[in-house]
Amino acid sequence: MNKVHISISVTVISIIVAATLLILSIAAFNLPAAQAATTGTLTITSNTVLTEDHYGNIIIAADNITLDGNGYTVTGNNSGVGVSLSERTGVTVKNLKIKNFATGVSVGGYSNNNDIIGNTITNNEWNGIGVGVGSRNNTIASNTIRNNLQYGIYLHITSGNTVTGNIISNNGNGVFLDTACDSTTVTGNTIINNGGRGLWLTISKGNTITSNTISNNTDGILLTSSSNHNTVTGNAVSDNDYGIYIFSSENNTLTSNSVSNNNRDGIRIWSSNNSLKGNVVSNNNIGILIQGSNNTLTDNNISNNNYGVWFLFPSYSKIYHNNFISNPTQVYFEDRGLGDLFNLPLPIGGNYWSNYDTPAEGCIDTNNNGFCDAPYVFSGGNDSLPWTRMNGWLKSGVITLTFQGYDYDNQDEVSILVNNQQVAVLPTTYSPHNNNLFANYALDISEYVVAGMNTLTFKQNIYSSGVRNLVIENSSTATTTTLYSNSTNYNLWIGGRESVTYSFSTSPFTLAFQGYDYNNRGEVSILVNDQVAYTLPTSYSPHNVKTYASYTLDISKYIVPGNSNTITFRQNMYSSAVKDVQVTHLGSIIYSNSTRYSIWIGGRESVTYTRD
Repeated sequence: MNKVHISISVTVISIIVAATLLILSIAAFNLPAAQAATTGTLTITSNTVLTEDHYGNIIIAADNITLDGNGYTVTGNNSGVGVSLSERTGVTVKNLKIKNFATGVSVGGYSNNNDIIGNTITNNEWNGIGVGVGSRNNTIASNTIRNNLQYGIYLHITSGNTVTGNIISNNGNGVFLDTACDSTTVTGNTIINNGGRGLWLTISKGNTITSNTISNNTDGILLTSSSNHNTVTGNAVSDNDYGIYIFSSENNTLTSNSVSNNNRDGIRIWSSNNSLKGNVVSNNNIGILIQGSNNTLTDNNISNNNYGVWFLFPSYSKIYHNNFISNPTQVYFEDRGLGDLFNLPLPIGGNYWSNYDTPAEGCIDTNNNGFCDAPYVFSGGNDSLPWTRMNGWLKSGVITLTFQGYDYDNQDEVSILVNNQQVAVLPTTYSPHNNNLFANYALDISEYVVAGMNTLTFKQNIYSSGVRNLVIENSSTATTTTLYSNSTNYNLWIGGRESVTYSFSTSPFTLAFQGYDYNNRGEVSILVNDQVAYTLPTSYSPHNVKTYASYTLDISKYIVPGNSNTITFRQNMYSSAVKDVQVTHLGSIIYSNSTRYSIWIGGRESVTYTRD
């Protein structure tokens, strides 16, 4: 038997040796996993699934193909590029382990609409993934990127890309958008334990940074050098030196971020004309530091910092409708606070101050209008219309949460949080009658809700439960308005899905319209009051070529009630059209325009609607 086996092997080898070099390369590439790994340069021109490890680089040399690494490893010698795409379109690179190159994956040379998905990219001398000049509409998703010496992900002069769902850790820096990286979406990533910056933008505009977890970096999120008109929303930024740092960059919007336990400043604004709204800023040394002019702070919860807000110099900023809670120094001015405004005229008023909300502290409300009769005075300034209660500006209605909870039988089984503040822990007693049954619950959550966007979280503490038929309503003496409803049944259990989070708005404004030829990802940006609300379409959409598609968007957090508001459709590339624009507030139409407008680069590049 042994002799027969040897004879067959020699015959196979002889045939392979007699073949051309190309056939040899392909044969080696497709050997079973039991054979030795391939070496050198692999050039991929068709759909390919690896069947073994490879020592050397890979070049993608065709469009619209997939390289599936199948869990195998590509290893370099600490130089060159592991997998390179240049002037490529429609390529997918997935399921590869890539290590020990200068750059793990390079998407460059005007490469568009490619996907880098589900790879593990480690120990490279420069970048884990690099996206270079002129490359657009690429997606970097669900990769594990760690231990790269300079950057986990590096983008340079490129726009319309999406970075989503990646774990980016222990790199020199996490994600860097370096110069003219515009209309990029960075969402749902975990960016932790990087030696420098977690997420860094320089000279880049119109980007959306949302729903990322960013911790244990030097700077959590850093915007520098005229990185203007970016939206930073819904991120959890903790345990960095600086949480969110805006330097020499204007007209950025920071909303609904949780910024906590950072060593120095939770949010540092070293710039002008930025907006901070609905953020939860807690347990930092300084909650918010401001050096710059005409910044606006509204609807933020600023709590348990050593200093609530610190002003380096008079900044002519507006600070109202914020909750200042249990900061030993609520406000500190390094210089006199001339020009900073802590309240607007009635009925808007000022802020809530936890150390000035009872008669014993000097807050007396003789006419029961919700304001203290006397100003709240601090060194360097005062709030002439302090509110008597947290979120007092929302007092026009009672906001109620109703839902059905399943198997709520063990005491303190589930915590309910609004904007990361604990509202209730249920059930309050051991309740065997709820075993394996749904029970109805109703809670007043008015005290914890802020104007604009809010989050509601059910967090399992022990065992398991479920939640369904959730409704949030705003009730006044005249009407009851449903702000949010969700009938889905979510099961929660320790060791599995341990929490579920809903988002809702207290003043939902909706934009509906029809967009024509929305087929290239990131083709059109939609701005509300000069803030980028959405960039559409979110992915390459060939089904939209030369046809109308309907869109409905929540624009609540960008609307300024009582003021003139603008909505702008801005063309980023190629051409499109828009018609049948309609804005509704709580279901009622407040603006409509059926006119068709064509928009194209080099011609009419934007159209703006205004509602007074």
